[in-house]
Amino acid sequence: MTARDQILAKVKQALGHRDAAQAVSLPSDVGPSPLSQDALVERFAAMLTRVGGHFSVAADAQAVCHQVAEIAAQVKARKAVGWHSPWLEQLGLKNRLGEIGVEFITDRERPDKTSFINEAATAALGITAVDYALADSGTLCLLAGKNQPRTASLLPPIHVALLRRAQIIRGLDELFARLPADDLSSAVTLITGPSRTADIELTLVVGVHGPQELYVILTD
Repeated sequence: MTARDQILAKVKQALGHRDAAQAVSLPSDVGPSPLSQDALVERFAAMLTRVGGHFSVAADAQAVCHQVAEIAAQVKARKAVGWHSPWLEQLGLKNRLGEIGVEFITDRERPDKTSFINEAATAALGITAVDYALADSGTLCLLAGKNQPRTASLLPPIHVALLRRAQIIRGLDELFARLPADDLSSAVTLITGPSRTADIELTLVVGVHGPQELYVILTD
């Protein structure tokens, strides 16, 4: 086993992969998953639920906005932060949240990094899109970049991630094969369920260093 294989094995074990040793034997230039996209969606949903996340499907933009508004209403949110994305704009999410009294702030309104971090630290919801989702572990992959601040998914107590079917792939091997080695994001965030930590006695606590709840809404 090479050093690369050992690193992959440790990451997969941390993500809850049951058979990491077998998985890392796959070639690094693995092609598209042989599973159908429907099978990948089903597998991702099952694994996400298993690690404590919430999964739902929205048929159209109106349904996406309705589901996000319901989550915001449940926690009596008054502020949400998120990515400035053409896709999120097309969904009409900012206007829908405004109708129920929730201010939606992106780094476009708060271009100063410190200012946006302060907003995220006091927001009830963080709303982001997703770059990839790994079916074999229920993991979301978010690449840091312009208009995609990591704090939107890390600081608010609730993270709402909007996912498209085509973004669901098999696992880490396929992810690393897709990431451009010569133009890689400064940070790749892997999210497997709500944040969790354990003390020296391995007592698991959820939501200490990040979101207490994770909602993934699948839509095209």
